[in-house]
Amino acid sequence: MPGLTPMTADERDLWEVLDSHCRGRANARGTRWLAAYMGWSERYVREVKRRLVIWHHRPVGSSTVPPAGLYVVAAEVEKQTSLRQLDNRLKHTYALRRALSGASIEDLVRQGVFQFAEEK
Repeated sequence: MPGLTPMTADERDLWEVLDSHCRGRANARGTRWLAAYMGWSERYVREVKRRLVIWHHRPVGSSTVPPAGLYVVAAEVEKQTSLRQLDNRLKHTYALRRALSGASIEDLVRQGVFQFAEEK
């Protein structure tokens, strides 16, 4: 059950680095930097980040615009931005699934799965 699993040493270590070096969106650090700092692969950094959020409810966000990377969500606006980004990923993943299942792109656009104008 989420939140009941004790943190592993790697989870604690990454959380400490994020909390001390990456608090707030403006201080985001890329997975390449974090991997080099921790001595891990970028893939492993992403896996540990995922566990911090899902299993331990730690507020770790990510950004794809400079400074791109992971950060500790420190304000409500950062939380809302992270939630919108996750919603967008879900929409695109769903669109990929539908496309692979045989739906045409026109069907996907008509269903509102793709939106080409930026939402406010």
